[in-house]
Amino acid sequence: MTTAILKAKKAEKHEVKLAFEDPIQENFKTIYESDTKDTTFILHGEEIKVHKAILLTQSQELLDLIIENEKNHNQYFTLNAKFSNITPEALDAMFRFFYYHESKMDILHACQLFLFSREMKLTKLSHTIEIVLNQKDFNLNSLLPILDVAFSPLMSNNPDLQKQLQINGLRFAVENINKIDFVALQFMSPLIGMNILKLLQQGLTETWDIIAQTATPRIQSERIVRGSSFTEPKTKAKAEIYTDDTHSETTTQQRRRTLDRKKKSPSSDKVTERKTPRKAIKTNPQ
Repeated sequence: MTTAILKAKKAEKHEVKLAFEDPIQENFKTIYESDTKDTTFILHGEEIKVHKAILLTQSQELLDLIIENEKNHNQYFTLNAKFSNITPEALDAMFRFFYYHESKMDILHACQLFLFSREMKLTKLSHTIEIVLNQKDFNLNSLLPILDVAFSPLMSNNPDLQKQLQINGLRFAVENINKIDFVALQFMSPLIGMNILKLLQQGLTETWDIIAQTATPRIQSERIVRGSSFTEPKTKAKAEIYTDDTHSETTTQQRRRTLDRKKKSPSSDKVTERKTPRKAIKTNPQ
């Protein structure tokens, strides 16, 4: 620090900024990469170390989180389950931002840190994340995380960026619908899936007639191809009815043969003799 100040005094006014800031940034990089860190975070089985003094100056909410962890006599710091999407690489990017304001951040890390930065009220980090998101670097891996941020209620304080991310992200999703793995969508806002389906429906309206034709019976399709002269073959229903009539006709013939056999048999006469007097009594009561 003393060396930097002395160099700044000897330098011209337009060189003061460079002479003063560069050594400080380099020094904090060295501090972060040193082995003197006194606090350890456990995240997905990996240890990420940091100086507690750096964390205490970021926000009151982050300070309360550290104090609460110490009250529970925890040797290691862990994050709440709602921040489970944060990877060790993203946490490392956040710590680098805390130490020397490293603004070059991967868009996936920015999406993972979005919720944490808002709830911990890390204003500077939130602003940097919005700058990274404004690049709209959509690809097959970053699409769903970006849409998850775009449809978050916490993004409502920047409606212009939120709208741009939603429109561009949904358009990219529809254009690459057969390449994207939508498994993670079940853990995100249902509005994302609903809007993707809505855009798909709008895009299908122009070819809806073709899709409807492929879903109709084959007969209707053949009528369209062959023209009005095409005659419909007998349907399955008619064939079933025709089969039932043949069966009933065959049954009638069998009954007639059975009656003829009974008439020729000796027992048929006895049957007629018994039935005749009874019929006469019933039909002629006088």
